[in-house]
Amino acid sequence: MVLTDLIQFYLMSVGVLILVPVLGLNALHAQGLSLSRSPSGYFDFFAVGDSRLLLWFMLYFFGLMIGQDIWRSILSTKNVKVRSRGIIAVGLYGVAHAFAVTLGSMVAYLIFAGR
Repeated sequence: MVLTDLIQFYLMSVGVLILVPVLGLNALHAQGLSLSRSPSGYFDFFAVGDSRLLLWFMLYFFGLMIGQDIWRSILSTKNVKVRSRGIIAVGLYGVAHAFAVTLGSMVAYLIFAGR
């Protein structure tokens, strides 16, 4: 179980955090496009509306709270210090992953639909 989790972590890290932004931005610039050509409100976090943000928060927060794989990992740590560091590291990794996926989506939109 740990080996498959480790392989998945490395594939996601290399693929999403490194390859998607680098290759995506290179493809964007190769076509003479830039992120500044994005539609207005594209970089506005609250453009989707408060109710949709609340909906997304409730969907992901409560969905993750009952994930047994998450609780298994949290409760199997050797002490509270390791547990706390792990939770913080995973949270920061999740934020970086979300930004990389969002950047990849923005690049794909500009390349394929935003001409």
